[in-house]
Amino acid sequence: MAGAIGGVAPVFAVLLALLLLGEHLRILQLFGIGAIVAGVVLMYRGQWQAFAARRPWLLALPLGASAIRGFVQPVIKLGLERWHNPIAAVVIGYTVSSTVLILAALVRGHIFERSFDRRGALWFAAVGVCNGSAVLAMYAALGRGPVTLVSPIVATYPLVTMLLGFAVLKGERVGVPLLVAVTATVGGVILLLVT
Repeated sequence: MAGAIGGVAPVFAVLLALLLLGEHLRILQLFGIGAIVAGVVLMYRGQWQAFAARRPWLLALPLGASAIRGFVQPVIKLGLERWHNPIAAVVIGYTVSSTVLILAALVRGHIFERSFDRRGALWFAAVGVCNGSAVLAMYAALGRGPVTLVSPIVATYPLVTMLLGFAVLKGERVGVPLLVAVTATVGGVILLLVT
């Protein structure tokens, strides 16, 4: 469910980029963004429909997270226009995020409750390297290109996740809805890149 609603983040990013940065959107780009969002939402369709029917108010949580994630990209673009240093942007962003998380854990008193597991820490470190590299690549792209192009393309990450899942995990199935989702997502990216 969170993944499907998270696919709406480019809509928020593009809307704020149009208002805040004065970026322009051509009709084919609009269709491309729509296709990407529709494709990402379709990838998760079966997972969130039943949940949303039982607890529709909980949709506000991932929708709020999606809005925040989308609104951050134009703000980062503003910062990069004034100080074009994606590495500094990543360091500052992760420092602030880490501080907030540590303070939240201290306030709740849960920071020292769990025992340390070396294998888990190594997996978290590997994920941190991947996530940090992805954020750095996104910030570098935002420093060079418009939010209306970068944000929708970044939103296609579930496609890569799905392809890796099929390559690595056993038992992954491909159905017609998934093929439609992949086609819509790839088609949307193509529309964005040719306009």
